[in-house]
Amino acid sequence: RLAESAPGVDLVIQPWHGATAAITALTRGDSDVAVSVIQTRDPAIRRIDLFHEHYIVLMRKGHPAADAFDLDHWLAHPHVLVSGRGETTSPLDDTLAALGRVRRVGIVVPSFLMVPPLVRDGDRFAMLPSRCLPRETMEAFVALPPPIPVEGFPLHLAHHARTDRDPVVAHVVSLLRELMSP
Repeated sequence: RLAESAPGVDLVIQPWHGATAAITALTRGDSDVAVSVIQTRDPAIRRIDLFHEHYIVLMRKGHPAADAFDLDHWLAHPHVLVSGRGETTSPLDDTLAALGRVRRVGIVVPSFLMVPPLVRDGDRFAMLPSRCLPRETMEAFVALPPPIPVEGFPLHLAHHARTDRDPVVAHVVSLLRELMSP
C-alpha cells in the first residue's frame, strides 16, 4: 500500500527490543513510528490505541494434546517462547507459578515468524498473540485459547510530537492505523 501511495518512502523495520526501547527510539529520533505496548506519561509521545489483543495456543494438526487440550496436556510438552531480548521466562511463567505449576521452555526465538516451522515439525506449543500467525498458514495448525486465563494487552501506534507536522509520518501512521484495525 505504501509503495502505491508514496513510492519514494523507504521503510526500515527495526528489531523489537521491548516497549521501553521503542519509547527511547522515538524520543531520540531513531524511529519515527512504533507499534508496541506503549505505557508512558510523556506528553511528547503521541499514542493511538489500535486494539486489544488476546493470546492463542498454537500446535500442529495431529498434536497428541489437540483433542483433550487442558493444562496438564499443555504443560506436558515443551513451549516455544518469543523474546526479542532473549528472555527465557514471561509473565505466563509467573501465572503458572502462582498455580504451583511450571512449563518447560524448549526454545526461545526472537521473532514470531520463526514459530510456525518449530510448532509444525514437533510436539511443541507456542502461545502467541492471535494476529501473529498468517491466515494462509492456519490449515497446518490448531489454535485454541489458553487453558488458564491469560491477560491480553493493548497494542498502540506511537510517534513523537516533533513529527506531528511531518506529512510522511502522518501518511505512514494513517496507513498502519487502517491496516491494523480489527
